[in-house]
Amino acid sequence: MKDNLVKNIIYTFLEKTFQIVSGFFSSFIIIRILEREDYGIIGIVAGFYALLNVFNFSYESIILKEHKKLEEDKSNELSHFLAFSVMKFVLFFLVSVGLAVFLNSKYQNVDFLYAIGSIFLVISIDFLPAPLVFYLTSKFKHEIVSKVAFVRYFFNVVFLIGLYFFPNLQFIFLKDLFIFVLVLFSWMYIIKFHLRLKTSILKNIVRFDREKFVRNVTDFSLWSHLISCVTFFIYRADTVFLSFFSPLKTIGNYNVALSCGNFANLAPSILGFQNSVAISNISESHDIERVSSSFTRISIISSLLMLIGLFVFGEILLQLITGNNDVSEILFYTKSIVIGLLIVKSLASPMVSVINMKGDVKSLFFKVNVPVLFVTAISYYLSSKYFGARGIALANIANSLLWVILVYLEFSKMKIKLNLTSGYREDFVKLYGVIRSKIC
Repeated sequence: MKDNLVKNIIYTFLEKTFQIVSGFFSSFIIIRILEREDYGIIGIVAGFYALLNVFNFSYESIILKEHKKLEEDKSNELSHFLAFSVMKFVLFFLVSVGLAVFLNSKYQNVDFLYAIGSIFLVISIDFLPAPLVFYLTSKFKHEIVSKVAFVRYFFNVVFLIGLYFFPNLQFIFLKDLFIFVLVLFSWMYIIKFHLRLKTSILKNIVRFDREKFVRNVTDFSLWSHLISCVTFFIYRADTVFLSFFSPLKTIGNYNVALSCGNFANLAPSILGFQNSVAISNISESHDIERVSSSFTRISIISSLLMLIGLFVFGEILLQLITGNNDVSEILFYTKSIVIGLLIVKSLASPMVSVINMKGDVKSLFFKVNVPVLFVTAISYYLSSKYFGARGIALANIANSLLWVILVYLEFSKMKIKLNLTSGYREDFVKLYGVIRSKIC
């Protein structure tokens, strides 16, 4: 399993690196060309989608935990999950229409419609093929997922060049519509010619297995989805609270910081997800301790390197992206956001992976995510009202510290010990050796 896992990590790392690089160029183009008010519109819409993410029910997440059971009737099982994705697409479309009506009536600005359409398409092309992504990754075939991602990110950057000629949100919407169709057809090709699945999505929609759905939801998917909703809310809802008290330009600057801060999520997000993949394939407690300890140690080191890179090169990076010499305010937001993000990703996420695969996700939701959600909503509201964007940026750090403490208290109930005091050198020596053998 070790070689297959490292292969998964390598492809995921290459994919995420390409995503970060393409994201950097995309941000560079969008931030440089669009009016800051337009970028503020994107931030507001993205923030509202953090609230609407409750409708983006991640039913397919149970595949990562139960992938071995799918092999008996793979085509029918995956068709069941894909049918749910299609039904969710219809629901999400209707909800997005409602959001469009609300924001357009509130701001009397048609650009909100294009921003909503664009973000709806981006989110949809993530969740529609999600059952296939979870299945392929659990089977250590992430290279197929990565190839589709490479196509998506490449064409995204290429078509963004057109923004120089049509600098508006309408063009971004049309670009995202093309990418949506391209990626959708790519996955249809993979289903037929790579996986050779005889899917019957329409049949599964008409005769949707409600008993299976209820069973999977109550056991795992519902709580996993609610946890994801809270997490997404914490990461993106700060722009919603800022919109109550701050002008579009300030929100645009803060959204620049959010976009740049997400670059720091590269290594920790890869390690956290692949930790879940590894744990789903093992059962012994001592193996879980060994694997999770190794992932956590590497995640801590990578997070520290990301943080050092931000403090050394952050100002130059922001000047390059924004085209402004004075980026002190945006840099302050970015540092605060990244510190909070890395605290959670390097410390809490590895423990959450273990709980998700082997523990009680329902207890995790009620004893960790609900309190964090409550505190986050209050802190975001008060900090944005009385201290503006700087206040809400600092609130990210406080919320992250609370998150880690509560996750640790829940994790300690599992009697699994993480070794974080030694083994760092051995981890990197082993990882380097396997990567070298795969590449060289």
